[in-house]
This record gives sequence, C-alpha cells and structure tokens, in this order.
Amino acid sequence: FPLGVKCASELYSDGRITRDECERLIGFCNNTGPAFLVCGIGLGLRGNIHDGIALYLATVFSAVLTGVLFSIRKNASHLELQKYERPHFSITQSVKNAGTGSLYICSYITFFSCVAGIIKALFGEGPVFLMTVPFLEVGFATEILSKTELLSDAVSLSVSAFAVGFSGFSVHLQALSFISESDVKADRYFAMKLIQGIIAAASVVLTYHIYH
Repeated sequence: FPLGVKCASELYSDGRITRDECERLIGFCNNTGPAFLVCGIGLGLRGNIHDGIALYLATVFSAVLTGVLFSIRKNASHLELQKYERPHFSITQSVKNAGTGSLYICSYITFFSCVAGIIKALFGEGPVFLMTVPFLEVGFATEILSKTELLSDAVSLSVSAFAVGFSGFSVHLQALSFISESDVKADRYFAMKLIQGIIAAASVVLTYHIYH
C-alpha cells in the first residue's frame, strides 16, 4: 500500500496505458505484502504462521481473480508508446517524497484508528464494532479480530481476510490521492476492492480445514 496505485497512475500520466486500463489496474494491484500478513498478523497477532500464509495466498488469489473478472471482453490497447527516458535519480527528491508519503500514510492510519476508537466507545466491542472496523483500517481491524472472543477462529480469520482484501478506507484514501488530479474514476476501484474482499474471505472459509 499504496505503491500499486502510484505506479499505475504514473503509467497513465506517461501515456503508457489507457484510462480504462488504469481504472482496472488500480482495482487489484493495491495490496499488502507477505511480511505484514505472514509475520505481522500470522505470527505476531494470531500466533500461527499458517494463518498468515493463508491470508497471503487468499490476498494473491483474490487480487488475480478480480483482475481477470474485470478484464473479460476487454482488448489490449494499442498505444504508440514513445521512448521512455528514466528520470535522473535525486536523493534529495527521493527523501522528500518518501517523507511526505510516510506522513500521509501515518495521518490516515491515525485518523481511521480514532474513528474506530469512537465507534468502540459508543457501541463497545460487540457486533456493530466488529462489522464496521474491517472497512476502516486494516491493521487495527486485524488486531481486534485476532483478540475477540465473540467469533470462532475460522470466522475471525475469514473476516480478517475480507479486511485485508478490501483494504479499508484508510488505504483507499491514501491510494486515490495519486489519481485525484487526473480523469481516472474511482467507481470501479471500490467495486473491485469489495469483490476482492469477498473472494478472499470465501477462499479462507473453503480452505480453513486444510491447515487446521
């Protein structure tokens, strides 16, 4: 998060892909990596590396399948690409961009963690909170789901898979900031992420007995 959208946005701005391709690409290339899922959630939060591996496989599978589903009956573009010149590396600009990006990410995570905290204060850690938090911030959601006693282990893991696949509005706002100044629309992006979350959750449910 959110480098997939950033790269797709740059490809579109450089004229290397069409707007339709960019809108489909950002819908499935914006995902978390294996370190967070396997080590962070699997070992760190759930104490089971197999859960982390299952989440990672579910994320990859759901992303690829979502991309395929939204590419049915789509033809490859035939853009006449100009010779691409790699920009000169600037350590000053790189550090500046990295710092700005990190600040944006931390700000969104903090904001949506606060929103989740308010919902928790209002409704407690009951069903309303557990149904809402997967849509907000993926790190906070997976932590809560790993500790709750209201859900079985299988249900907790499947809801965590949905949270990871959907990625949460915290990630979405981070990602969409890269296309905010272009004519790329976000409608398909949200639909694809919702479908990806559902596929990820379903795949965990169907395979849970294999690794437990």
